[in-house]
Amino acid sequence: DILEAGLFSILFASTLLIGLGLIPGLALIRVLDPGADRLRQMMLAPAASLLSLYGLAGWLVVLRGEHSIGYLVLAILLLNGLSATFGWQRESVRVRRLSAWERLEEIEAAAESEAGTIELEEDVAAERKHAALIETGRPNWLPWALGISAIVCLSPLLILERPMGVDWLGFATLSHRLAETGSMMLPEPNVGQWTYPPGFPALAAFLEQATGLSPSDCIHLLGQLTLFAILWGVAGAADRWGASATTLLALCLAPALFAKAFDSGYPTVASQLGLVLGLLVLVKPPRERSKRMDILFAFGVAFVGVIHPTGSL
Repeated sequence: DILEAGLFSILFASTLLIGLGLIPGLALIRVLDPGADRLRQMMLAPAASLLSLYGLAGWLVVLRGEHSIGYLVLAILLLNGLSATFGWQRESVRVRRLSAWERLEEIEAAAESEAGTIELEEDVAAERKHAALIETGRPNWLPWALGISAIVCLSPLLILERPMGVDWLGFATLSHRLAETGSMMLPEPNVGQWTYPPGFPALAAFLEQATGLSPSDCIHLLGQLTLFAILWGVAGAADRWGASATTLLALCLAPALFAKAFDSGYPTVASQLGLVLGLLVLVKPPRERSKRMDILFAFGVAFVGVIHPTGSL
């Protein structure tokens, strides 16, 4: 079990998963949240990275009808190359980023030109409050909260010999079939094939092939790592309003995600990665939305759809 594999195996597999999708994840964050600083990028990166890998693994199975580690690695490399090229082009044409107070001055000027409508006055007040939050900074206990939440999410990997609940048995069987045969056909004497969304088991099959961990270990690790990414990702999205620490605290005190994760309903939990994109795009004021953001959000919904329909809904 993963307890015997040790902390090194957990760290290696986690770093592999997040690292393979890190460049596309950072490129996604730069488009959807261009004002993010390093700490907010750090909170958002695991969710964006894992969502990219889930989408690639799932859609390759949907489009090809089978899982292949070679095709998945090629798709990951292509996505990383495109994302790195896009990021380099943005860096080459980047202009100086406006501070929060400079954005406030622009909004106030717009309000004056529009005879000070109520809507723009409300925007000015909101931006003033947002700028004040940025100036005052985040709570001192935010790093501690991030660290404790990571420990809470990943500690079952070291404490438990196998996942709790029973759902993991089906996911482990399905991911092992994908790793062994590339197909979701059931073994004899059964007839037929699985119809479950392939994103989660396909990525778990890739992890099994890349690391040699057992199917149950891969399911367990991927599920708990995704729970950690969701907590950090939602908190990172809330950081735009200066609410990262309190949002993280609220999430960690709420039982729903943990109950579903500890009952091994991992794909349902993983599909909530789309919530991070939703908070980054749909809650933005209209003047800050762009067509590119809406297109990326549409891709995000499609990627979530191959994990579990709950997230897409």
